[in-house]
Amino acid sequence: MKHIKVVGGHVMGSAHSRSALRTKIHSLCFNLGLPSLFVTINPADIHSPVALYFGGVDLDLDRVLPEVLRTSYERAQIIATHPVATAKFFNCLIK
Repeated sequence: MKHIKVVGGHVMGSAHSRSALRTKIHSLCFNLGLPSLFVTINPADIHSPVALYFGGVDLDLDRVLPEVLRTSYERAQIIATHPVATAKFFNCLIK
């Protein structure tokens, strides 16, 4: 059984190789501390019907059809001219 573990530890994706990598990660966290992770959330407000609704566009949010939405340029203009609506959309999305 020892020989199977030794060989299996070098096969990428095997249970033993994952266990060995997990042990290395735990030791790095112990020696160097936990890693820092920074995430920037940037929602695509131009493509969101909710953002357009907050911008004053009359939409039925329960039944949004592609032909009801405007062109990409018009949506970008609406979002750019209503910064408060964009901030409201961001807060609604994050909460």
